[in-house]
Amino acid sequence: MLKIASYNLHKCRGLTGPHAPLRNLAVIRALDPDIIALQEVDFRYGARPEALPRKLIQAETGLVPADITGTTDSSLGWHGQTILMRPHLAAQAVLRRLPLPGLEPRGAV
Repeated sequence: MLKIASYNLHKCRGLTGPHAPLRNLAVIRALDPDIIALQEVDFRYGARPEALPRKLIQAETGLVPADITGTTDSSLGWHGQTILMRPHLAAQAVLRRLPLPGLEPRGAV
């Protein structure tokens, strides 16, 4: 049985203050998912740098980012979306993008 979750990080900002990715990582850790689809993992402008630091993800949650082609070295997601999963699942995962119309083709992570 797999535990799957979805979470909108809102660029790791929240009611408790400015950018605080450790708070979001604590929520993900508490959910203890096998796979989690994340929204708004990158900042929107410029090179779209990651709002959720890649270097903290596995240490804090035990998960790893899926290998999504088309991301940059400074960006964690594709159009701000990414998938984290248990390392053994990531090693087996075969990902493909669905061709979606529109300006922001991110509706199906």
